[in-house]
Amino acid sequence: MSRSYNYKPQRQPSTLMDSFGAVQAALAAMPEESVKTPRNAADAFLMTDATLASIDKQRHDAESQYKKLVTLYGFNDPMVEAMQIQRAAIENAYNTRLSALRRKREEQQGRGALTASNDDAFKQGNTRKTAEQHSLRIKREEERLLQIRMDEQQKQKRRNDTLWLWAFLMLGLFDTKHYQQRTALRPV
Repeated sequence: MSRSYNYKPQRQPSTLMDSFGAVQAALAAMPEESVKTPRNAADAFLMTDATLASIDKQRHDAESQYKKLVTLYGFNDPMVEAMQIQRAAIENAYNTRLSALRRKREEQQGRGALTASNDDAFKQGNTRKTAEQHSLRIKREEERLLQIRMDEQQKQKRRNDTLWLWAFLMLGLFDTKHYQQRTALRPV
């Protein structure tokens, strides 16, 4: 395995400080491009999620295969059309996985998703104000959901009350008919 930087340890480190010095020398000899820093959220997810990385590799392979097929057969070939369909499916899978990872990250950050404007506000230093707005938004959403739940419970209670009233009226009607039949059959 060849490396792109030239670091050769001079001797075996004998102490902990020598080891630290050797690591520091290796890091100093390493070029800056060897340390990958994500440029955006998709790159960060590619570094941490094996499934997304695999789909991304398939996406790049499909792209290169598509280019080869186009150069060999032209744009109107059925193989090229099939490859376009495959590329679209892989792209769809990539976008679906990426959105699922983003959704999961937002859920982990706290009960709701921060909008892009909130992200910008955090970057600009308005963290306290934005955090207060976000917590207020969360409280409003919780109150709205609680109100919906209470409305549903009240509707269900009214349905139950109506059902019991109907059952009571039917029982009274049945009892009245039964009483009339009994008195009609009884001799006086």
